[in-house]
Amino acid sequence: MLFSVEFLGCKVSHVDAHGIRERLLADGHVEVPAGVEADVAVVNGCCVTNEAVAKSRKAAAQPVR
Repeated sequence: MLFSVEFLGCKVSHVDAHGIRERLLADGHVEVPAGVEADVAVVNGCCVTNEAVAKSRKAAAQPVR
């Protein structure tokens, strides 16, 4: 399975997304850059500010190409 990970928000969300990424790689899945066609797109966002929520929702609404 091809996957991409997009990191948005604070350092805590980066740590969480990194853990997800590492698990997918350990299970034999292949990472592609964000924005490249993938079977799964992991978007890890933040909800501390209204701007962060808007960015997270916009990223999550994008189709996986």
